[in-house]
Amino acid sequence: MADIYLEKGELDKALELSEESLKFNMQIGAKRDIAINCDLISTVYERKGSFKKALNYREKTIKIYTELGNKTHLTDSLYRNLILASNYNKMDLAKEYYNRIEMIVEEIDHKNYKQLTLLAEGVILKGSKETRDRDRAELIFDHLLQEDVKYMLRIEILLQLSDLLLFELKATSNERYLSKLQKNISNLVDIGMENNIPLIVVESLWFKSQLSLLNLDFDKTRELLTQALNIAEDKGLNHLALKVTRSKEELIRRIIELENLELASPSLSEKMELIDIDKGFKEIKSSEMFQFKQNI
Repeated sequence: MADIYLEKGELDKALELSEESLKFNMQIGAKRDIAINCDLISTVYERKGSFKKALNYREKTIKIYTELGNKTHLTDSLYRNLILASNYNKMDLAKEYYNRIEMIVEEIDHKNYKQLTLLAEGVILKGSKETRDRDRAELIFDHLLQEDVKYMLRIEILLQLSDLLLFELKATSNERYLSKLQKNISNLVDIGMENNIPLIVVESLWFKSQLSLLNLDFDKTRELLTQALNIAEDKGLNHLALKVTRSKEELIRRIIELENLELASPSLSEKMELIDIDKGFKEIKSSEMFQFKQNI
């Protein structure tokens, strides 16, 4: 139940229910359920912007999975904390989690987790200030996308690559990054369609509509928003339907702002700032359906 409130963005209610469930599971000694509760609480605190609490609660999850000898769930939790640390630019801590992942995966010896280790390396390189390291990260993500990868891991790779492309696009205004980013988001739409995950489809179509604004392709923006709204309403995703409706209502204002800005021959990075592309991407990344969960 708590995860439903989490997806709706009702963080306080999600936290309340998670803490109640945690208290009950601690009373009966249900370790695996305690780990799940702590992981969910960690996610809530991450959404609230409380880095230390998010990190500490997932460390409790990590401790339990270590005690249970569940190396696959342990590796997943370590990866989630690696991402948390990198999101807050605490790269030394992220590297510590990477080293722990690398050691455990040697014992698991499973293709999916070897791919996860390579992805984790890419995330570390992505956070570097050195261009050559970020170029290496892009190559790693591209390589992984060429492999036979399960869809949840593929989603995570596409998100990490998209994050990198957004950074480079903002820094350089190079249209190569925009073209590749649009292709990535289209791949997320396809994955959502193929695996019957309408949340991913709607969120990805919405973000794709925001990217089309950068090309000043307003007809495409309308088309994508209409498509996203139709799916959201058909699937009863009311909170997403509201989000898309707001974007449709704001579109005329956006078009006027962009057309006025275009008179000054703006760079792509300036248009990104006006549309607030970074915020839009953070919104879809924080959606529960985009949270990484490995299954083997």
